[in-house]
Amino acid sequence: MNADILPSVLYISLLSSLPNTIQSLNNAIEGREYLRTIQFASDVINQVRQSNLLLALLDVRSQAYSMNGQFELALSDGEQMIKAAPTSVAGYLRKGDLLSLYGRQKKAIATYCQGIQAVQLNPTKAEHLLLAKSKAEILIEKRVDFVAALPADITTKIIAQLPQSTKAVCLTISKMWRNRVIESANAWKRLVVNDNQEYIQLFRAIPTVGQNIQDLILDTSSEMSRSACINNLREGYFTSIRSLEMTARTTALGNFGAYAVVLSTAFWQIRSTLTNLQIDLGSVQNTFSMAELLLSCSNLTDLSFSTKLPMSALGGDFSLLNSHPLLNLEIRSTLITGKQIQDILRHCPNLRRLVMNGCIPPVLRPIQTYAQNLEILGYNHDHPIPGLPGASTDIRGLREIYTSDGGVGLHVEVILPLLYKNMETLETLYLCTRRISAGDLQELYSRYPNFKLKKVTTLTFWSFEGVQEFILRAIERAANLSYLSMVNIHDISDAIGTIICLPALKTLRLSHVTSIANKLSFLRLFETHAVRSKSQQSSLESITLWHCAEITDTVLASLARIKTLHQVVFANLNAVSTAGLSQFLHRVDQQLTYISLGDMWIVTDYHIATALAGKRNLTMLNLENLPNVTDKGIRDLIDNGNCPMQELAVNNCPLVTNDCIQYVKKKVKTVVYT
Repeated sequence: MNADILPSVLYISLLSSLPNTIQSLNNAIEGREYLRTIQFASDVINQVRQSNLLLALLDVRSQAYSMNGQFELALSDGEQMIKAAPTSVAGYLRKGDLLSLYGRQKKAIATYCQGIQAVQLNPTKAEHLLLAKSKAEILIEKRVDFVAALPADITTKIIAQLPQSTKAVCLTISKMWRNRVIESANAWKRLVVNDNQEYIQLFRAIPTVGQNIQDLILDTSSEMSRSACINNLREGYFTSIRSLEMTARTTALGNFGAYAVVLSTAFWQIRSTLTNLQIDLGSVQNTFSMAELLLSCSNLTDLSFSTKLPMSALGGDFSLLNSHPLLNLEIRSTLITGKQIQDILRHCPNLRRLVMNGCIPPVLRPIQTYAQNLEILGYNHDHPIPGLPGASTDIRGLREIYTSDGGVGLHVEVILPLLYKNMETLETLYLCTRRISAGDLQELYSRYPNFKLKKVTTLTFWSFEGVQEFILRAIERAANLSYLSMVNIHDISDAIGTIICLPALKTLRLSHVTSIANKLSFLRLFETHAVRSKSQQSSLESITLWHCAEITDTVLASLARIKTLHQVVFANLNAVSTAGLSQFLHRVDQQLTYISLGDMWIVTDYHIATALAGKRNLTMLNLENLPNVTDKGIRDLIDNGNCPMQELAVNNCPLVTNDCIQYVKKKVKTVVYT
């Protein structure tokens, strides 16, 4: 049995009762997808009890475990094979080959000898074991222990590069290996605790290596693992820890609230070094509050605090907290009020980044009053928000504001005071507000005169009635605006009039145009940028058009004349024809590096295989909700030698099969298929 490849694909007549699972297992084996092999083999093992089939499946899973670096689990399956069929050579070969693969030749030889004894009445079977034993004996003679042979500084560098699971296995090889691995300080800067059995070995080493660990992640559903880690924290083994993360899997285990006192002690032990803490408490009640946490972790600069409870249950009493050095705070809760944010801001005056999910509009009032050093603000924004830059500047004011992503927007009068106060410093604005009546719009003009976003470079806003007029007026001829995204545009002609006059615009996203406009507006916009692109002026490089009924073949032809264009995203352009899209793709020829097509029945295999063929600069293709794209179009494109594509994403294209995707994965570096 060759230990460095998976066993052959299973062809066993007894599998007829489990065709779907077995087919999935075979595909995983052929694709060397070890985690999926483990999963499907385990499913079948739980259903099948016939001895021969069980041996075959245990053999498959054992090898997959070993190739995935899970030695203990692989060894356990080999031992189960011996237990299930003590007179069969299969289990002894699997266990022996596994031990040999991991360098334990003496134990491998002992296993082969055990098997020879068990099958001694069948000389033919014993031949396989004798051959394997002979190979192991040769390996002992030729073996070079690199840990013993190489200089310590070189082995230390090698060990530092090993995956965590491999380091856990190295701890079990020999006393010399264990000592060398433990002594390699750089190998223990980061420790992730999950549910793999190898981590039992790591726990035993914590008292020695804990002093080197700087980043610790607890992501386990094992009570034993959680308890061991928390106790090690309490005992003070982690003397250099800077970052600690506890996921919802860890805190969701029963009785987490009982650890409140132990964790308070643990946090106190690491208070001098811990600067970054991420904790997700889920629905846990009766545990430590945020105020108590900040009181214990006196040097914390970054905190992410998540709970499925209102903040009133876990906020705590901030009156005991003096001025805290916290700079970056993320809070996720079911309800965050203005009073709670006010308490936090009053006792964390240096806060530069505040991201809140689950808050109500009154939280914005204390921000305007108390957040004097705030630079980045997130308000119920579901997408990732950029982190802090390096050192803070002397300029006071918000640089980035992110509100909710659609849904029920804010009343503009709630957010506008904050925008007006920071209009001289705002560089990024993501704004979702409700409609403004004509009367209210005039009142806003008089209340906030000369409202201009002079420094804004990135702007996304929901362009409802009233809102569009107010924001477009604020960005007229904005010299720095390079990224503009407008959603639910109620007057596209008015919007294009402003967009044309933005000198630095490079990325434009227009989505859900609700007004009926003459296509001449779009033609004027694209022709203007086409002229700019030819005269070396700043021009469009990326365009996104979603649900825009005014986009026709003629408009696309105008868009194709922009020589600086290299990214396009088209979705639900119902007025575009099959021929119009083909002509556009041919005209842009070698310009495009990224193409995304979605929700368009006109997109066919021809567009994929022919119109995109030969685009030597195309590196990323995204296909979404395309009912007429099939395996043939995808395969023909991939087989075209002139396509250097590095990434392909296929989402909800019903005629593209998994078999096709498996073929593509052999030729494209990154493939996403849903």
